[in-house]
Amino acid sequence: MRTSLLINLLFLLGLSFIQAQEVNSSVIDSSKSFVVENHSIRANIVKPMLAYQFERPIFLNGVFELQAGLTMGGLSRFHALPIGDKDRWNQYHKTSVLMPTWSLAVKKYYGFKVRSRDGLSIKRNSANFIALRYLGLMSGWTFDVRQGDYIAKEKTYFDKGIATGFAATWGINRDIGKEFSFNYEMGPISMKAPEGNWGLGLYIKVGFSKNL
Repeated sequence: MRTSLLINLLFLLGLSFIQAQEVNSSVIDSSKSFVVENHSIRANIVKPMLAYQFERPIFLNGVFELQAGLTMGGLSRFHALPIGDKDRWNQYHKTSVLMPTWSLAVKKYYGFKVRSRDGLSIKRNSANFIALRYLGLMSGWTFDVRQGDYIAKEKTYFDKGIATGFAATWGINRDIGKEFSFNYEMGPISMKAPEGNWGLGLYIKVGFSKNL
């Protein structure tokens, strides 16, 4: 656990140094905050997720963010069948999951002045950012479907197991018009599984949000 948290901290400190260099390389009014309160519905592409997102300014160009929604996933497995056994080619086993997810984050945006100077949009917090996240993920609903001999067997169950963790990320938020924004975020993540084991992975989100 300590190693995972240390990696996250070093990643965040490195991003903070890069952000500071960008700020120092341009003339910026350090007394003005560009961030605004924002409510949106966010949809991710890489790992399908639909969530409500709320951002509230809490310091200079910094926000507190809350996200809550559902993550979707699945796995399909086809049986290895003899070529001549045509009647059984449709046999498969498919598992789908629907997992409640949430996160709390502190995000520091930067680059507003440069984007404004270059004639680029800064609406709805359109800038780069660094963030520290606390995340939660419940195992949720699992849907099993087994198809064989023309009979489909379905099984649904709910698991209250919860995984939690921390992520240090860098990302971008870009206004693309008509109340929509493009979102990208990535960085190291350390998660504690329901069984109590800690693991290190990559947090990555790519998608779009619709302003409310």
